[in-house]
Amino acid sequence: MRFWSTATLLHGFTIVVGQSISLPGSVIIQNSEYETGHRQYVSDASIRAPFAKAVTSDKDGQFSLVFTGVENGTPVRLNVEKPGLEVVNSDEVESVILGRVPQLHVVMANAEKLAEAQMKYYNIATESIILNFGKKMDALRSERMTVADRLASVNV
Repeated sequence: MRFWSTATLLHGFTIVVGQSISLPGSVIIQNSEYETGHRQYVSDASIRAPFAKAVTSDKDGQFSLVFTGVENGTPVRLNVEKPGLEVVNSDEVESVILGRVPQLHVVMANAEKLAEAQMKYYNIATESIILNFGKKMDALRSERMTVADRLASVNV
């Protein structure tokens, strides 16, 4: 009786330890579809993570990391590198929860283009904030005028 329970326990342990989790993904160029009309993929990007063998993206930007000895729900930090490019979505890449991401999309950009895109986004966001602030101030002024008109009519 004791032999079977130990054997069952040992078998269960080997299943858990021997378990492997696959994380497929792709590496793409930021805004490439917007700028060129088709999505551009990054080939030969180096992808590394703990508990997985390092891989490189293929010519279509695809990769698959296989994690061994870890459970679903384990957070891992990926390191993606390609000379001349920077990872744009570093928050997503640095905190991947295994088993919860069906496919990871790593977005990369040329450092100079990334700075330009960030400045363009900053300018658009600033203009939007200024415009919305002006509209809200106009609405408040209009409301104040309406209240003042009502008070004047009540006083008359």
